[in-house]
Amino acid sequence: MIEVNPTIKDMRDLLCTAIEGGISYWCNDECENVDIKRSEGWGGADFEKWWYVKLSLDTACMSEDDTLKHFEVTPEIMLEKFDAWMDYCKETMKWRWDQWVDALTEDDLGGSCDAEDADCFVQYCLFGEVVFG
Repeated sequence: MIEVNPTIKDMRDLLCTAIEGGISYWCNDECENVDIKRSEGWGGADFEKWWYVKLSLDTACMSEDDTLKHFEVTPEIMLEKFDAWMDYCKETMKWRWDQWVDALTEDDLGGSCDAEDADCFVQYCLFGEVVFG
């Protein structure tokens, strides 16, 4: 495995990409109590202070008996789960692992990962696997 050090900013970028472009096909009316928290600096003149701090939701998508379960993710949780995500990709989606390694090697994780990449990573952080593709 390559030695990488993703940053909290990388995780903020990926969460933003997922929320604004990747998760709407599954994080929709079937989810309840969807809460997307933003940073204190959101909307101010300094764009560097605009980020999402948490996504939380209740859904029955991971339940066999349609019981709602609560899930949440923050950039900090994403950073903690990053190495496990990379291992998961290497085992289940080698092509995605290669893509993320290239992005990390170029030190451009946020810029190289698209909405689908970010969506899959957020799913992994929420559910422990990619559920929706």
